[in-house]
Amino acid sequence: MGKDMEVEIAEFTLSNLVVGQKDTMEVDVSIDDIDEFAEISGDYSLIHMDSTFAKAQGFNSRVAHGMLIGALVSGFIGNKLPGRYGILQSIDIGFRKPLEPPDTIQINGEIISISKSTSQIVVKITVSNSKGSKVAIAKVKSIIRINS
Repeated sequence: MGKDMEVEIAEFTLSNLVVGQKDTMEVDVSIDDIDEFAEISGDYSLIHMDSTFAKAQGFNSRVAHGMLIGALVSGFIGNKLPGRYGILQSIDIGFRKPLEPPDTIQINGEIISISKSTSQIVVKITVSNSKGSKVAIAKVKSIIRINS
């Protein structure tokens, strides 16, 4: 995920978003990312921290925390769709396959509804691994807020 990366942040407002609008973001997820997320979250479950344990449970390697994926989805909302003026309200996320770093995930988002009266958009999210398998799917609600 890297702290030194430059991030371009989209600046969509409610008036220039449309149903069906899509965007995508790729993120490299490493073992170091799992370690850092464990430190932040306090979740040191062996499935995340011990490759021998993870392999004994039928995985190929350590498994990324589901909420690490959720945090990356939050980053997609904050940086891509809608970007700067979006305020995350909720994420309804389901995990389909384990994410076993190192891997590159692709986060795809599509606006499925827009409410001008509440300034809310709903974005359908699909997270896929480098093999094209769905790792997670989510429905995200965000409001668009601009203070002048």
